[in-house]
Amino acid sequence: MKYTVEFLTAVKREDIPRLDSAILTNIQKAIGAKLKTSPTMFGKPLRESLKGHRSLRVEDYRVVYTVEPNNNILI
Repeated sequence: MKYTVEFLTAVKREDIPRLDSAILTNIQKAIGAKLKTSPTMFGKPLRESLKGHRSLRVEDYRVVYTVEPNNNILI
């Protein structure tokens, strides 16, 4: 099952432009290869105030996301 990825507006406006192009490429590859196909298998569930979110580590960065299984969307 394929998932659609949607970025929050703040992430698109503030976080992505700050990333180096090499790390941005690696993050995009990880999202495409892992999260779009099986986000619950690769991501680690978070706890406490971030309960309901998951995290995928890419080098020194973490991609924090939420899975909406009914809509097949990652946010």
